[in-house]
Amino acid sequence: MGEGRPKADHEQTIWRPADRNAFPYRRHLVRSEAYDSVGPLHEPRNWGEPYQPIYHLDLVLKHQRILDVRGWMCPEMHKWINDTTQVRHLLRERADVATPG
Repeated sequence: MGEGRPKADHEQTIWRPADRNAFPYRRHLVRSEAYDSVGPLHEPRNWGEPYQPIYHLDLVLKHQRILDVRGWMCPEMHKWINDTTQVRHLLRERADVATPG
């Protein structure tokens, strides 16, 4: 198997039960889909601490992924975040700022 992929025996004993417990509202979730959605969210989180720039990241996509993954875990929390977040407003303001170049 490819690097970073679990062994086949761990698929049934660890990953599938864990996926069901971690994302109870996302039926038929393929582990690779969960990995592809959750993995990239670590990048801006990890960069914020050492004050690395994130302006080059697709923050709209990352915000949507956060909402999607949150919905897989708890639809009520997804709705609350979606209804109360200021992120969309801030991203729209950011888009209005002229970039040098």
